[in-house]
Amino acid sequence: MISFKNNPLKVSFAILAFSSELKTRSTGARVYYLRNILHDYPDEKCLAILKNTAAAMDDQSVILIDEMILSTFKPYYQAAEMDLMMMLTLAGAERTDQEWETLINGAGLKIKEIFTYDKLMRQSVIVLVRK
Repeated sequence: MISFKNNPLKVSFAILAFSSELKTRSTGARVYYLRNILHDYPDEKCLAILKNTAAAMDDQSVILIDEMILSTFKPYYQAAEMDLMMMLTLAGAERTDQEWETLINGAGLKIKEIFTYDKLMRQSVIVLVRK
């Protein structure tokens, strides 16, 4: 765990595995930040990652998924290339709105908000809370 001296906000950071380590070492964190992680994995593994993270959450926790949301209508060519690369190299995928929603619901979570910070590639932060 990384902590900062004279930190009035009591912020600390921990790098954790997606297994039981998450449940035992990081229960009740306010934010779980997953950036460009879930696109590396097929749906079954993403579901396990999200379920393990959800199990560690308390009522004030949120999960921030920082990933691309692939457009279903004429995706930008670099987004489509990334999707193909993820499928071919890691059996992962860039996901559409509907695919994200299905995955998130399957983990017992719901979308609270979505912030898109790159309109062209549709890079977004998806804010999740427990149902």
